Amino acid sequence: MIEAASSEDPPVSVAALARLSEPSSGVSAEERKKAVAVLRERAKDTGPSAERAAAALAEAGDESVLERLAKDAQAASSADRRRAATGYAELGKLHKALALAPDADGVVRSHAACAILRAADK
Repeated sequence: MIEAASSEDPPVSVAALARLSEPSSGVSAEERKKAVAVLRERAKDTGPSAERAAAALAEAGDESVLERLAKDAQAASSADRRRAATGYAELGKLHKALALAPDADGVVRSHAACAILRAADK
């Protein structure tokens, strides 16, 4: 997994870093900290790998993505708003995820509701 994290292929490296950033990954705290630091850098970019990096940070409980989530929550793109709802819920910011529950897009509404329910089960 550590070798894959340094892959030149962004989707591969971000997927490996996401796994390494999880508390249950089985790696040392130092390796986990390194993975989170690299994910933070990757999340600053644009595109699918950056979006996945931001999602992984939210899943890891890293609040460095809050500014990005705030922008995504206000975006015209329903995909961005779905990611914001899920990210907020992953971070335990249920009130912010709940604010997306009455979205005009039904898919955003269902993602927000499911994300809130998943977070409540943790």
